Amino acid sequence: MVCLDAKACSRDAIMEGMIEQRIEQHFIDSADLKYQAAQVLSKPISAAISAILASVTSGGKVLACGNGGGAASAQHFAAKFVVGYERERPELAALALTTDASIVTAIANDYDFSAIFAKQVRAFGNAGDVLLAISSS
Repeated sequence: MVCLDAKACSRDAIMEGMIEQRIEQHFIDSADLKYQAAQVLSKPISAAISAILASVTSGGKVLACGNGGGAASAQHFAAKFVVGYERERPELAALALTTDASIVTAIANDYDFSAIFAKQVRAFGNAGDVLLAISSS
């Protein structure tokens, strides 16, 4: 395509260059953050995985919860635990506390929104289970 307006073409080229620089900076920032997170979060994530493995290998389950995007992540986590991930394996017990609209809305209506997960943990949780609370904020 031939550009007939030199000013418009120059402005477009500048904008494109600025957008590309911004995208590149996002990649650089993301890589830097991942490096920093790896140093800080490796041990707590390893401890969480160990707790989950200890639970599910001894007959326990994972109860997953979160609000908004965290709720979607909790549901995805539970689905992958039950269905499998990357390879065929026995099902693992997991339950998302965000999926039953009747329970969630009844608790919110009859008690308080802040009780939604606590009441379900008391109802469905057992000694040895793990609660996974996910926040995407």
